[in-house]
Amino acid sequence: MTRTSRGHLRWAGTAIGVARNGETIAAVRGERRGSRVAYEPLDVGKAAEMVSRGALCAGHMPARQTIARWFEAPFDSKWKARRVMPTLLDIHLPFALEDSCHAIMAGGRAVSGRARYLAVAARIEDVRRRIEELNAAGFDPVVLDHEGLALWSQSISEREPSARDAVRIVVNAAGDASTLAFGTAHEFLAVYPWRTRDLESAARLVKACRAALATQDAVAEWAWTGPEAADAAFVARAREILGAHWSGGHFTHEEPAFFLARAIAGRALSDGPFRCNLRIGALEHRVISEHERRVTAWSAVVLCASSLFLFGSSLGVRLMLSGVEQGLDGEFSAVAARTAGFPVAARGQHALKIVEAAIESRRKDLLPFINRAGPSLTDILGEITVAAASNSLQIASLNLERTKICINGMAGDWAGCQRMVSFLKDLGYDPRLDIKDSGTDGRVPFSIEAGGLEGAPR
Repeated sequence: MTRTSRGHLRWAGTAIGVARNGETIAAVRGERRGSRVAYEPLDVGKAAEMVSRGALCAGHMPARQTIARWFEAPFDSKWKARRVMPTLLDIHLPFALEDSCHAIMAGGRAVSGRARYLAVAARIEDVRRRIEELNAAGFDPVVLDHEGLALWSQSISEREPSARDAVRIVVNAAGDASTLAFGTAHEFLAVYPWRTRDLESAARLVKACRAALATQDAVAEWAWTGPEAADAAFVARAREILGAHWSGGHFTHEEPAFFLARAIAGRALSDGPFRCNLRIGALEHRVISEHERRVTAWSAVVLCASSLFLFGSSLGVRLMLSGVEQGLDGEFSAVAARTAGFPVAARGQHALKIVEAAIESRRKDLLPFINRAGPSLTDILGEITVAAASNSLQIASLNLERTKICINGMAGDWAGCQRMVSFLKDLGYDPRLDIKDSGTDGRVPFSIEAGGLEGAPR
């Protein structure tokens, strides 16, 4: 199951979804009514006028300008996985992570038990250009959703799959801005841009996506949307060519020309899987930042009121606690004596220092039991091996102990060594990196020596 995220404009109650497919624009007004969203198709001019009067709108980043990639974290712990996901994403992006607008969303666990994450990203310049295009048409999008996620999730929402493992193929037929989105009932799989005049290329995409699945016997469900989905002759020809590589049932969503705009508005206003907004960072809309400031201010008011209430309550509590204080003092002395192994006459911080000194004197005797309870060296070795492979490091020798580690080998580049150093720091070691001049093959000799804490790292 995927993690449920909140709609970015859920607090607003209404929003206008704007779908720009090439030079064609479709607009839909969405209104949240309880747990559902009601939709009303709009004329583009009327929608732009509503936005100029203060209505909030949401748009999308086209599939051809975005990347969507699944990652399996090298750790079982979701907390640790969250910390390394940006590094893994940076490795696979064709552009620098700092030059992108990206979102990382939890996607349950893999068969191996490790956490899975879906990452989507777009170049900052492409996001800025998209905002300028919509501004020129009279729209100022507060949210820029991911096209593939919007198509898949709205299709599943409007018509549930016939089987849990059925593959929903959403065909957004919109000329040169057409899109194929693949997913199951609970998981987004992939998205590809295509052109309606090039059905053979689209067929090859369908064939490749099917070949990538663990089982190629999955039932296919073809959902048709987009401006050209109303062209019966085109749909019949496309069904014949595309369906030859993956047979299955076909249906067309209601009002297909407004489907993507409907999806954008619905996702902005409702909760559901894989919600994202790629208008972030320096490009974040002022409405989002102002809303967050209001929420922060209201939280401060609530905190202040709670503090005043607690202050008043504490006056009465102090009177009650004064009678308990002497009993607690006796309990403290008893616990200190049992922990230290001898009577402790001191009180307060001085008593704690005496107890800590007594514990420290016995610590070395307890160290084997502490190490036994912590992660094994085998587990730590496995994590280091995975991290080295992820950073293109070839290990020639590795000496691993509880209190130190020494790694020698060859690296593809200097940045991979630095990422390995950061990884070892997260494990609890204190690494020192030594890099030599690269050889004729361009690879970099490196050596990492690290001291650690006594006991298990981390």
